[in-house]
Amino acid sequence: MPFTTKQELVEDQADNPPYGTNLTFEHDAYTRIHATSGTTGRRLTCLDTNESWAWFTFCWQEIYRAIGINREDRIFTAFGFGPFVGFWAGYEAAQQIGALAIPGGAQSSEQRLYWLMEARATVLLSTPTYALRLIEIARENNIDLRTSAIRNTIHAGEPGANVASIRAQIESAWSARCWDHAGMSEVGAWGYQCRDDQGLHLLESEFIAEVLSVDTGEPVGEGETGELILTNLGRLAMPALRYRTGDVVQWVSTPCTCGSPSIRFPGGILGRVDPSPRRQHLPERGRVDHPRSARGRRVSVEISKERGMWELHLDLEVAPGADSEAIRAGVAEALGNQLGMRAYHVVGLIALRNNELERAEGYFRQAIDRDPTFSEAYFNLGKIALQRDELERAVELFDKAVELAPDYKEALYRLGFTHRFLGNEAAAAAALARFEALSRQEASSR
Repeated sequence: MPFTTKQELVEDQADNPPYGTNLTFEHDAYTRIHATSGTTGRRLTCLDTNESWAWFTFCWQEIYRAIGINREDRIFTAFGFGPFVGFWAGYEAAQQIGALAIPGGAQSSEQRLYWLMEARATVLLSTPTYALRLIEIARENNIDLRTSAIRNTIHAGEPGANVASIRAQIESAWSARCWDHAGMSEVGAWGYQCRDDQGLHLLESEFIAEVLSVDTGEPVGEGETGELILTNLGRLAMPALRYRTGDVVQWVSTPCTCGSPSIRFPGGILGRVDPSPRRQHLPERGRVDHPRSARGRRVSVEISKERGMWELHLDLEVAPGADSEAIRAGVAEALGNQLGMRAYHVVGLIALRNNELERAEGYFRQAIDRDPTFSEAYFNLGKIALQRDELERAVELFDKAVELAPDYKEALYRLGFTHRFLGNEAAAAAALARFEALSRQEASSR
């Protein structure tokens, strides 16, 4: 049976608008619509009938049960409730298990925090980045989150909850257990964190998993790593058969100390591979394609130092007609998985350019976690704050960038105009005067 890829689904919807041909029923049978963020271009629309959506929420119910969430809990969903499926299913599944579902959309971060405290929520659903953001808001308002009723936090949507340092920050500040969760709009909610921290367990009653070698496309042995391929068993209205997730995992089937009989993936999602057919290694419809676009082409690597930090510049010449943007994004993400701080920033810039703010914020914070003096990451977090109309927060971040790099002209410029929007004329004038002085200095040195 051939693979299904996201690119195929996106192209199918472009060729057969608006919803493509991967639908089991006529359009009038569908009652739910969600969409991916469109990070790599056109967004992917996902449709569900009542029956398929019931299966999607059932998967979330099973995840709640596996980690001990029940009808006595009060579940706060810190989520914008936009077209991205995000925590929609988690919110509805909370009601279905008899818990109190608390909506956290359409509010500022400060309003969300006070609402969460007032409602005595016991469970927080959010991205890991947003859980960290609420920690900052609490500190700014002299709120000790350890006095809240939150005892469990469940995170998805971006890397972080499986990163030991980020998990430790969340658990310490909230005095709660931090849980990782895995799911995809195209596939469903497929995994949950082991109670004994032995990795992610597959919801094996609802999914068939394969782990295949990225190099050969053959199944890898137990304990080895490869790309996770998933087939969902209950979303009949828009099925995903042998779906290439792009996630790199290691699989283990030996009995787990937590008592779960399901296979697990130690360390959770370990990285990403590019699922683009142009650059795939796994066999597509019976043949093996190796990346040809870089074969015999020029690769240039330059190492330099910028503002006291080492940078790696990679120039890759690709074949005529190749998708250079997809290649650039894939290489940047691969570097992010392998090299850490600076490459996390590169991936964050790609997400920011595509207006995927939460994902970008997560990468910039991971870059800062690896190097707290990384001025550019603070600057780009400031740009995200501006897009969210969090002007005071933007001032703090731009100011931090300038503190770390006093000659950072663009940060000074943004700092000045943000102060001006807030009516802080003296501070605005000071920042813009420094910007102009640096500009004159650069012009005279040419």
